[in-house]
Amino acid sequence: MANILIVDDDRQLSKALSRFVETRTGHRATSCHLLEEGLETARRESFDAIFLDVSLPDGDGLAALGKFKSTASAPEVIVMTGYASRCGAETAIRSDAWDYVKKPFEIEEALSVLEQALQYRKDKQRAAAVQDLALDRIAGSSPGMLQAHEKVRQCAAWDGNVLLTGETGTGKELFARAIHANSLRADKPFVAVDCTVLPENLVESWLFGYEKGSFTGADIPRGGLVRKAREGTLFLDEVGELPLGVQQKFLRVLDTRQFVPVGSQREVESKFRLIAATNREPEEMVERGTFRSDLLYRLCGTEIHLPPLRERMEDLCALVEFHLKRIAGEKGIESLRVTSEFMECLRTYSWPGNVRELVNVLETSAARVGESGKLFHYHIPEDLRIKTVQKMIAEKRANKSPALDDPMDGGKFPTLKEYRQVKVARFEKEYLQNLMRKSNNEIGKACKKSGMSKSRLYRLLKTHKISRKNKDDA
Repeated sequence: MANILIVDDDRQLSKALSRFVETRTGHRATSCHLLEEGLETARRESFDAIFLDVSLPDGDGLAALGKFKSTASAPEVIVMTGYASRCGAETAIRSDAWDYVKKPFEIEEALSVLEQALQYRKDKQRAAAVQDLALDRIAGSSPGMLQAHEKVRQCAAWDGNVLLTGETGTGKELFARAIHANSLRADKPFVAVDCTVLPENLVESWLFGYEKGSFTGADIPRGGLVRKAREGTLFLDEVGELPLGVQQKFLRVLDTRQFVPVGSQREVESKFRLIAATNREPEEMVERGTFRSDLLYRLCGTEIHLPPLRERMEDLCALVEFHLKRIAGEKGIESLRVTSEFMECLRTYSWPGNVRELVNVLETSAARVGESGKLFHYHIPEDLRIKTVQKMIAEKRANKSPALDDPMDGGKFPTLKEYRQVKVARFEKEYLQNLMRKSNNEIGKACKKSGMSKSRLYRLLKTHKISRKNKDDA
């Protein structure tokens, strides 16, 4: 018997759905009529599935979907709405909802969706019991990371293409390796290619190999990286850097898993699995004409977005503990411990370089520690300490920006990059606030006015913590 939660302010609908869930399926149903009441109930009890209304008196159901998913029982969520909205459907899917149904719906339809969700949950739990994920050097249990972990599990179970998105330093290669390590190809090669360092005039020869004498310096034939990845996984990091001509050729390689080395007339087969990554917005690259839309569609078998560290600061302690344990082992010392001042300094910083920057800071700090193995804030690199001090001073001043309105006040003069980041962030937030006000908080209108894709607009609104309705005029 499964445990089902219904969160809807329509008491008549909740009562009817509860009755049918219990009498027709034999499962137990609980009803709540407010968002906060539903969240509190989901945190207190274990549920297998949740029917969640979009529009509730005290909040937006879609905006809280991730909170329901991140409760201890990690239930499957079925979103209910009284109006049709392409934008709402997109948000529900991107938030990992099981399904999206429009009210009024037939009871048979709702029960069918519920049974499918419960069957999927049962299969997923069986798979998890058989095999725990190998997540080497990946730490954290925030909602965004748990969603990413679940997608790794799904991708490891099948052989489709995967696109990893996220800022530089969020761990895209680590996740690519995790997918490979948990798949049936784990004992085959994992070939990582950084597309940013491929010489433009040699991209094809590096990827597809070449025959002897095909160009100046080609003294011996080379197999190329695509051939090297045969039967294994090919990871194209920063795939957006591939020249358009190579993108066209690579599209055919994805279709046939065959390629022609430079200077050859003979096709070579390589049955690799592709994982690609980019720190750019894929749709923006297509709009600018720097990336082929047909190739993007082929790459996006599954998209996994990795959140920046500033959006999952609840993982900071786990990340610090994980990496300090690793660093201590590498240094051959018993342990590395942190003081409260050390952690407070880390919490204050915004981490533009994400987890990669955090690891570098921890390694630098550990190199400065004494025999006690205790890390004080003094061990943190000076530049980072200055920035955090400036930020803490700025937070005590009403409506003043950190050390930039008066650059000589309270510490080191900011670099141009630091100054630009603060100013751009301030401009973006002001622009988005005005945009949403002029668009009556309707995402569709805002996209038309701004020329932004919905995915980019959603991410910017989330970054700047700007609330919005999910009603779409499209």
